[in-house]
Amino acid sequence: MISAQKFESKYFLPAVLLFMLMLISPAYAKVHEFDNFSIDVPNGWKANQEKSTVYILKNDKTASMTITIHSREGLNFEDIAKEFSKQLNGSEFEIDEDGDANFLFNDDKSYALLMESGEDFILISMTGHNTSSKNEEDMRNIINSFSSN
Repeated sequence: MISAQKFESKYFLPAVLLFMLMLISPAYAKVHEFDNFSIDVPNGWKANQEKSTVYILKNDKTASMTITIHSREGLNFEDIAKEFSKQLNGSEFEIDEDGDANFLFNDDKSYALLMESGEDFILISMTGHNTSSKNEEDMRNIINSFSSN
C-alpha cells in the first residue's frame, strides 16, 4: 500500500506542471488553414479570407493585418514593391538581408512586408503593431507561423 506522503511527493510535481501547461496553452493560438497557407491566429484575434486576401483583426480593434498571395505575372519583384509603395503613398521601400521588401505607409502608422515565393508574391500589411508590445509580439508570431500549403 502506498502511503499518502509517497503519493503526494510522487505526483505533486507532475500535477503542478500539468496545471501550469493548462494555464499557458490556451494563451496563444489556433491554426487556421486558408487556400494557400496556414497561420497561427492568437486568442483575441479573428481571421477570415476574401478571395486572395486574409484579414486578421484583433478583437479590440487596436491592430490588424492582411496577407495577400498573388501571382507576380512575370513582373520584377522590385517593380512590384515600388508600385505597392506608390499606391499606398508609402515610404521608399528597402530590401532587407532576406531579400524581402518593406516600407511604411499611412503616415508611418502601418508597415508592409513584401516577399517572393516562386512565381508568387506575398504582401503582409500591419496596422497597430506599434501601439503595444503585445500587438507587436502577436503579429511577429503570426508571421513566424506562416506555412505555405
